[in-house]
Amino acid sequence: MWDAETGKPLGESLRGHSHRITAVAFSPDGSRIVSSSWDRTIRLWDAETGEMLGEPLVGHVSIVESVRFSPDGLRIVSGSRDGTIRLWTAHNAALATKVNQDDTEHSSLTEDVEGTPLEISVPGFKQCSLSHNGWVKSSAKYLFWVPPNNRNGLIYRHLLTLPLTSPYRATRLDFTRFQCGDSWTNVRSTR
Repeated sequence: MWDAETGKPLGESLRGHSHRITAVAFSPDGSRIVSSSWDRTIRLWDAETGEMLGEPLVGHVSIVESVRFSPDGLRIVSGSRDGTIRLWTAHNAALATKVNQDDTEHSSLTEDVEGTPLEISVPGFKQCSLSHNGWVKSSAKYLFWVPPNNRNGLIYRHLLTLPLTSPYRATRLDFTRFQCGDSWTNVRSTR
């Protein structure tokens, strides 16, 4: 790391990769650094101490060319020459999702018991979460079910559909006529 004002190095170099570094990024809060390499790994670092956090993230079978934190700092996305984009949980450095160029199967290796918190507001409900089976819940109440191909689009609000042939799509919800519970019959218009 370098001091932006003086141009002098700050502490020792971060060492751990066995080949060329391809990308480096700070977490949104500045506390962690993520790096990717030709050695096909991703590494997390403590930005203050320079210590490596946990084990290297392994899963790509070719050079990892890009790596970034999500805006909330909870996920890491990486892209590789192997034609895959992978999403990782940043807090425990585990593979969350793999997207292939010929994506025929979705693999979720980490599931939160409470579900994944969502940054959406459902009228009349607070703190919604997406459970592993696709149900959006609030206070243990089932609100609606999300098809598998749309779940990543809800979890990762800034998701772009890559590649364009991927069945896992960016998703936008419209709650204009949303009804829940006994009022669900009000959704249909009598016109």
